[in-house]
Amino acid sequence: MKEMEKTGREKTGKIQLKMKEKEAGFLILSQPNSFEHLIFTRLPFVCILRDSGEPEVFTHYATKDTVVGQSWVKNINGIYPYNIGIDKKNDVEEDWLAKTVEYISSFDSGGKKIAIDFLNTPVRVFDYLKENLKGFRLVDFSPELNSIYSINTLEEIEIIKKAAKIAEIGAIKSKEFLAGSDKEITENELASYAEYHMRKQGVEDFFVRSSVASGYRTCWLGATESGKVIEPDELVDVDYSPVYRGYFADICRPISKKMFSKKIIDRCRIVEEALDIAIDSIRPGVPANSVDTAVKKHFRKYGHDGEFIHHTGHPVGSSWGIMIVSNSHSIIEEGMAFALEPGLYDTSLGGIRIEDDVYVTKDGSVNMMKVPRIL
Repeated sequence: MKEMEKTGREKTGKIQLKMKEKEAGFLILSQPNSFEHLIFTRLPFVCILRDSGEPEVFTHYATKDTVVGQSWVKNINGIYPYNIGIDKKNDVEEDWLAKTVEYISSFDSGGKKIAIDFLNTPVRVFDYLKENLKGFRLVDFSPELNSIYSINTLEEIEIIKKAAKIAEIGAIKSKEFLAGSDKEITENELASYAEYHMRKQGVEDFFVRSSVASGYRTCWLGATESGKVIEPDELVDVDYSPVYRGYFADICRPISKKMFSKKIIDRCRIVEEALDIAIDSIRPGVPANSVDTAVKKHFRKYGHDGEFIHHTGHPVGSSWGIMIVSNSHSIIEEGMAFALEPGLYDTSLGGIRIEDDVYVTKDGSVNMMKVPRIL
C-alpha cells in the first residue's frame, strides 16, 4: 500500500459519510489547505470527491508525475498544455474552473447539493461555480472537514512527532549558538542558524515565520526576528514551527547567553507549572475552555492575573481543529494534537512563554517534546 494511503482512504470514507448526511453529491476542494491532508500534496488546482469512489484530481500536466509520486490517489488528470506565466494566471484559473464544471455536469446530477469548503474557497471561485453549475446548490462543508481533519491517524501522529523532534533541534541549536559565540549576534542571525539546522533534517517550510525576540521585544506578541543585537544578559524567546512532510510542530523556549536572574527563573517555573497543568487537563471529553481556565487559575494563585494575554493552545499538525481558549466549548477528542503555550508578560522583566506539543490518547495526552523547557 502506498504511503499514507490508509489515512487517505480512512478520511475519504468519513467525508463521504458526512456528504451523504448533507445529501451532497459532490465535494469541491480548491485550495491546498482544504485537500493537502486528504491527498497529501499541495500541487493540484482542484480535488473533487463524489459521494462514493475515489477523489478526482486536476493538476498542471507538467506536475502530474510529481503528484502521482506524492499522492495515493489514482485519478490524477494532467491538463493545461502550456507554460504558466504571470499574464496567464487568470486564463489558468478560468480553465480549471471550467474543467470542474465540465466534470460535475457530465454526471447529469442536476438538483443535487455540492459541498464547498466555504472557509477556504476564494469568493471569485465560489461565484464562478455558483453561476456555472446550473441546477446545483452549494452548501458549506467547512465544519465537517474540521471535525474530520482535526482527528489525526497513527500515521499522522508519527509525522507530527518527527516535526516536534526537529523543532527541539532548533531550540537546542539556538542555545548552543548564543552561548558559544564571543561575537555580537542579532535575532536574525539566531533564527537563520536554527532554521538552517532544521532544514537539514528535512523541513520544507515553517508554518509561521520564526520568532526570535530578545529583551523588551519578548513582550511583543507575534514579534518576528529583527536586526536587534541580543545582549548577553537578556531574556530571549525562540519560537519555531517547522513543517515536515506537510505537518507542523511548534516550540517556544526561553534562553539566554548568561544565567537567568532569580526573578526570571521563578517566573519560568510558574509558567512551566502552568504548562504541566494544561497537559494534565487535556483528555477526551474535556471542554477546551476548562483547560484555559485551569491555567489562568494557576496564574491567579501567584498574583499574576492579567499577565497571561493570549490563548493557552492551538492545533498542531495542521491548522484544522479547536483552540484552547476561554470561549471555546468544543470537546477535546482522541487523536487531536495541540501546542500548549502558557506565558507571563511583564514589560519590566520581559515575556516568558514555554510551549510543548501533545497528542490526545484515550487515557489523556502524551507530550511529544523532551528538551528542557528552560535553556
